Amino acid sequence: MMRINELRSIAYSGVCAILVLFLVSACDLDVSNPNSAAEDQVLSTSAGIIALATGMQQAYAVNNVDAYVRHTAITSREFSANTTFSNLLFLEAGLNELLNTNTAVGAVWSNSYRVIGMADDLIVNAPNVPLADGTLSGILGLAKLFKAMSLGFLAQAFEQAPLNVQDDEKATFSTRSDVFAEAIRLLDDALQTITATPPSSEFDSNILGSGFDLLNTIQAYRARYNLFAGNFQAAIDAANAVDPAATSVYSYDSDNPDNQNPIWDQVFTLDDYAPRDNFGTTVTDPNDGRLSFYMVPNSRLSDPNNNPIE
Repeated sequence: MMRINELRSIAYSGVCAILVLFLVSACDLDVSNPNSAAEDQVLSTSAGIIALATGMQQAYAVNNVDAYVRHTAITSREFSANTTFSNLLFLEAGLNELLNTNTAVGAVWSNSYRVIGMADDLIVNAPNVPLADGTLSGILGLAKLFKAMSLGFLAQAFEQAPLNVQDDEKATFSTRSDVFAEAIRLLDDALQTITATPPSSEFDSNILGSGFDLLNTIQAYRARYNLFAGNFQAAIDAANAVDPAATSVYSYDSDNPDNQNPIWDQVFTLDDYAPRDNFGTTVTDPNDGRLSFYMVPNSRLSDPNNNPIE
């Protein structure tokens, strides 16, 4: 989300100092950036809300997917760290070696709340700007889904977490079960919102990410988080509501430095990570189609940690 930047250039400050000496007058250094929109402009216009909805999806696809896949896979031994970066070595070591200051752990936390904050802004402000009913319902359903996805992953990664972003830095921490409950509530609300008023063609064409199935993704996450929460019948019902032929993808652009595929970049381009044999487990069914889909046979060991990779 874009905010006003405070520009304090040396040249401008020098001019102000000279004016102070000769005119004994004050100089305002809080200069607005004409290329940056103020927060109230973003949240009070339909164009700003639409831009925020698309930006939220990109932020999640680039930053959250990156943190959720790469960093947790090191801890779960699905990935091997193919580098000497200390934060990754500490992730592999775990226990007392994994400190609260670890940047990989911090990325899971901060990226989650960045998206949660964007989703909250959409939920609160989108109803107050001129939008077609179907466009509004689509944006609200999308925002509730992405907030729920972020909360659900926080519940998987941490024992406690706040349900919302608190600007006063006095956030109340909730238990893992309460975080899952809030994620499920948001997903139920998202489903009700887009069922009552189906998203418009404007939303589907201009706002929703290419290749992303909103309805089936909501149902899939309802199944996932109800399962984690122990609501087994609700999980079964939601899973049965998912179209088996449906897919949702995050679209990346290799020519856009702000929209790169983070997993490809780290595994193939930088070679800082590599998947372990059979994703780190000896109980994988050799006929599991995911092995051939995700992995290419390779006999080398990771360097410098000598972990088997495939």
